[in-house]
Amino acid sequence: MNDKKSYFIGLTVFLLIAIAFRSGGVVEHVPEIFLKCAGAAVIYMAMYLLVFSLSPWKMSLCWLGLPLLIFSASWLRWYWAAVLTPVWFFALYRTCCADSFHYRRGHSVEGFLWGAIVVLCWVYLSGAGGYGQQTADYVMHNGRLEDLVNYSWPVNYTQGIMLDSSQTPSKNSLLVSYSGYYLPAALFGKIFGLRFAMEFMHYWTLLGCWLAYRWLLEITQVKSSMLLAAVFVAFGGWDIAGSFLICIKACQDSGVDIANSISVILSNPDVSLTWIDSELGRILETSYFFGDFVSLTNSLFWDPHQTIAGWIIIGLLLAIWRDNNFKQIIFVYSLLALWAPMIILGLVIFPLVIIMQGRMLAMRQAASFENIAGGLMVVFVMGLYYLSATALTNPMGFVFFDEGYKGFIWLLAFNFFGWGVYSFSLYPCIKKMDSVWKGFFYTICATFFMLSCIKYGSYNDLMIRNSAPLMFGLVIIFLKSIDFLISNNKKLHAAFLVFVMLPGVISSIVNVGSSLANYEERIPGESVVNYVGGWQFLGSTDSLYVRIFSAPL
Repeated sequence: MNDKKSYFIGLTVFLLIAIAFRSGGVVEHVPEIFLKCAGAAVIYMAMYLLVFSLSPWKMSLCWLGLPLLIFSASWLRWYWAAVLTPVWFFALYRTCCADSFHYRRGHSVEGFLWGAIVVLCWVYLSGAGGYGQQTADYVMHNGRLEDLVNYSWPVNYTQGIMLDSSQTPSKNSLLVSYSGYYLPAALFGKIFGLRFAMEFMHYWTLLGCWLAYRWLLEITQVKSSMLLAAVFVAFGGWDIAGSFLICIKACQDSGVDIANSISVILSNPDVSLTWIDSELGRILETSYFFGDFVSLTNSLFWDPHQTIAGWIIIGLLLAIWRDNNFKQIIFVYSLLALWAPMIILGLVIFPLVIIMQGRMLAMRQAASFENIAGGLMVVFVMGLYYLSATALTNPMGFVFFDEGYKGFIWLLAFNFFGWGVYSFSLYPCIKKMDSVWKGFFYTICATFFMLSCIKYGSYNDLMIRNSAPLMFGLVIIFLKSIDFLISNNKKLHAAFLVFVMLPGVISSIVNVGSSLANYEERIPGESVVNYVGGWQFLGSTDSLYVRIFSAPL
């Protein structure tokens, strides 16, 4: 890491990227823009050196754990804060020290640089921090960050549209939200202002995405960082195939012939983004928004607050699985609680399978300070926090109990095009790998299918939010299989897997293309208490959590 030429190349590339995405084609104020971009380039370089030279285990745990410590120190009663903050900090410290993974490092600054540049451009297009087209959900993301900056903690609203809504019980005014993604930026914003909080959010998002990319490098051992980053950005299910089937059926049901159906589909680029949710729900005879197992780009552009943490937790769990070190598994998994409660529910089979495969050793090691005082206590406190709001009143159930079996063939088709086509293609490689890889593969497949049969959340959030970690796990297996085939001189089989991936790339292309075409499109944030769906994030001020754990409102 002492190659001066490599440092110069890295800084220059980061500077050019910053100018390309931050200048907006403005020719005025060139010196001011250049200075801002130069500052950004220096920050990128410092972040790059940290992420790609230090342990991804330690960096990931710090990234996930920092918001929890902020929450415990500022949202809990003083005596709980005085006890739990040092306990959780000590559990985090001990978990960081349990790092036994052997890591790759580039031979110079350029080692992983070009793949990192791809991920940086991806983040610039995602909308995070106010860069790139912001999707409709940014009315919530921006609004939540603004509330956390502008209100004292814990956030308790005294006025707003949702407080007068019939959907909101009279005592529900406490912000109950998965805020892990926002809290560090909000704390920064309380000190320096909202504009700096938004800028901090850009770097915070990039740090998380670079950590996920680092885990891909470590676990798969793919030599080309550019290839790995391209697959990371592009990977998705065969939504286009499912959409064709859905649209053809819908057109035929309305009396349009197949030729005209295909013409309608080809003239509508949105069909490549996802299964047509309302139509799939109608065919399955569901009474709710069905959703999709969306691509990695779609997940990042719409739901960065849960997506990135889901990616990183898969890397951490797989590292635990491969090292047979179970002393911190519950604590590591519990770090998702403040970030992504839907994912902590959806992936619960993973730590269970890991512990069961470890048998008696896992059982003995799991009874550790980190898991009990750290992990179980985190889950308990955060569980009470979420129960203050709508956790038990969200739409929930089992698809076939409510809707019958008439759409079963379509449900199978949904699973086949969403992830099954990859699983069938990857299986010949998986069966030649060790028990950890087999277990990881089977657990991903089982979780995919189970989640498609369960409904939870107003927009089937349990299934959709878990797309991010499950697709990330599938990417790991895909890249590992490519590396396995190439190392065994089976390049034709490797080429076949790349060919299988191509239909899944379309979703990412459409999302990235849309952001490039509408790069300056921003979504004004709305306060949770004025947001049309904000009632879901308002908790009772008389709940058990408030009476026992919460700081004064």
